[in-house]
Amino acid sequence: MRVLLLAALAACQGSGREEAPGARLDPAGPHPLTGARLVDAGREPRQHLAYRFDPSHRDEIRISNLSIDTVQSTGREPRTFPSNVLAFDLAITSESKRGGAARVHVEVVAVESTDESRAASVRADAAPLIGGWFELVMGAHGVEGPITWMGQPLSGKSELLRADLESKLPVLFVPLPEVDLGAGARWERVIERSALGATNTETYRYSLDEVAGGALAISVVVDSKAAGSVTATSLARGALRASHATWRPALATLIRRGELSFADGGATVHVQQKGALEVTAAGQKPIAIRATCADLERCCAAAASLMTPDQVAECTAAVRGGDPAACSQKRTDLLRAFLVAGAELPDGCAEMR
Repeated sequence: MRVLLLAALAACQGSGREEAPGARLDPAGPHPLTGARLVDAGREPRQHLAYRFDPSHRDEIRISNLSIDTVQSTGREPRTFPSNVLAFDLAITSESKRGGAARVHVEVVAVESTDESRAASVRADAAPLIGGWFELVMGAHGVEGPITWMGQPLSGKSELLRADLESKLPVLFVPLPEVDLGAGARWERVIERSALGATNTETYRYSLDEVAGGALAISVVVDSKAAGSVTATSLARGALRASHATWRPALATLIRRGELSFADGGATVHVQQKGALEVTAAGQKPIAIRATCADLERCCAAAASLMTPDQVAECTAAVRGGDPAACSQKRTDLLRAFLVAGAELPDGCAEMR
């Protein structure tokens, strides 16, 4: 159990990306409240993007972390654990306040595991979290100040679960630079936190793909490193959908790979990780990671040996159809299916490795 929880704490860590030639970070540095730091304002036409809030609103959100972990201790053979989904069900309420901001309340409604051997113990460990909540202030351009746990004090595995959830919350709250932005705009945010005697640094890199209908389609890369009692590196890449005309928690799909190591008694434990992080609204399926039909065609060709006849047929139909949205969805569905099956992502999907 300790191995899996430590692996969970290092989950949702992202991928590095080279910056375009000539790109420069905003010399003014990160915003003092939201932490957003502009890299490139993007192409014309540009517009000012800011969040607006309903007087009061409630969203039901699920954060699902799919993980497949291969664990090796000193002197022992590696052991791969079956794919498991640890899901947090949240009720997120926002109430607007003066100054164009909102107070946001993130309540823990349920915590579940799809691993039948662990489901009962996860429910027991999570019981002290249920009904507890985080509080934060969401401003017109992102979270202003800390995300604070307001539930009862926790310890042991309950605290590990709480810390795991807290590490994933930044995905829901996308910061926006306070300048006009166009397609291709890029910005970043660095978050540092400490847990289990380790310091974890996460760099979120955002790229604006499209503004349409009050919503933002954003590609995201998350590069995370931990040092201390646990050392870890992890890379994740995926998509976010944020609503700015009327703020809602961002929806997300990220594919990740990483590794961590720590001491356990006299042994050193190494964990190889792969998986996916999905943030979905109640009753909705995960959003797709943006891709072209050529991307899907390459992935399907490389993964032919892993696919069922039905998957091959669906892949061929999507490529022939030429609809980028359909190709994006099919490619995302395939990547998730490969992960659930414990398969290695093929070279044709190398950008997701």
